[in-house]
Amino acid sequence: MRWLNYHHLRYFWAVARHGSIRRTSSVLRVSQPTISEQIHQLEDSLGVQLFLREGRRLRLTERGQMVYRYAESIFTIGEDLLDALEDRPPGHARRYVIGVADVLPKMTAVKLLEPVLSDPTVRLVVQQDVPDRLMALLESHVVDAVLTDAPASPTVAPRAVSHPLGESVMVLLGREELVATRREGFPGSLDRAPLLLPSTHNSIRQALDRWFLQEGIRPDTVGEFSDSAMMMAFGRDGFGIFPALEVVADEVCAMYGVSRLGVAEDVFERFYLVTLEGREDDPAVRAIRGAGRKGLFPQG
Repeated sequence: MRWLNYHHLRYFWAVARHGSIRRTSSVLRVSQPTISEQIHQLEDSLGVQLFLREGRRLRLTERGQMVYRYAESIFTIGEDLLDALEDRPPGHARRYVIGVADVLPKMTAVKLLEPVLSDPTVRLVVQQDVPDRLMALLESHVVDAVLTDAPASPTVAPRAVSHPLGESVMVLLGREELVATRREGFPGSLDRAPLLLPSTHNSIRQALDRWFLQEGIRPDTVGEFSDSAMMMAFGRDGFGIFPALEVVADEVCAMYGVSRLGVAEDVFERFYLVTLEGREDDPAVRAIRGAGRKGLFPQG
C-alpha cells in the first residue's frame, strides 16, 4: 500500500521550484544529502521516478510533473488554512509563476507584468534567472511562462511557443551637463565619451558594440553592469552616458534626473513571452501580450 509523507513531498516541491538540490539546500539551509534522501524516500513510497538528471540540471519526469501539480495545490491549500487560523480571508487567487530573464530592464518588465499583478484572481510570482535556466524550469512546469529578449531555442525548450510582444529602439541618456556639449555631432560626439554599458553577455551590449564600430565610435567604457537599475543610478550621479529603451525614456529621465542625448539607430531590444504548447489562451498570457502589443509597444 502506498503512503504519502508530506515532509518528503515538501522537499520535492522545493527542489522542483528551485531547479536544483544545491539551490534548494542554500534556500532551506538543509544539507544536500538530506534533501536527496528525502526525495529518494518519496520516490520509493510512491513507486515512481520524479526527476531525471541532465548534466547539472534536474528535469521532472511526466509522473514528477503530475506530482508537482498536486503538491502545488496541496501547499497552496495549506497556506489558506494558516490564513483562516489567523482570521485572514483565505486567498482564492491562483498562483502564476513568471520567469523574467536577468538581461531585461526591470522597468520595462514591470510594465509588461502590471496587468497580471492588478488582477485580483491571480497571485503573481516572479522568478529572475538566466534565460536558459528559466527555459528548463518552463519545460519542467516549475514556471508558467518566461519573459525574455529572444525566442526559445528548440534545443533548450522543444515544447515552447514564443510570443513576440514588441521592440523598442535604444536612446542614450545622461546628466544634462554631460550630454549638452555632445548633442551637436551626435553620434560621432560619443567618441571618447564616458559610457556606462550593460555587461558583455547582454544582447543590447553586443548590438551597441556593433553600432559603435559601424559609426567609428571609440567610447570610454567606465562601467559595465548586469543590473540596469544600478547602471542608471550611476548615470544619475553623472559618471557617464547610458542606454535606455525609448518606450521608458521619459520615465527614466524624470526618475533619475537625466536628459536625452540621441537615438542609437538600429539598436533594438526585443521582448518575447514564452509558454508551453497549449498555454497560449491563459488569461495571464493574454494580459501580458495585450500590455505589450496594445500598450507598451503599439507597433509590435
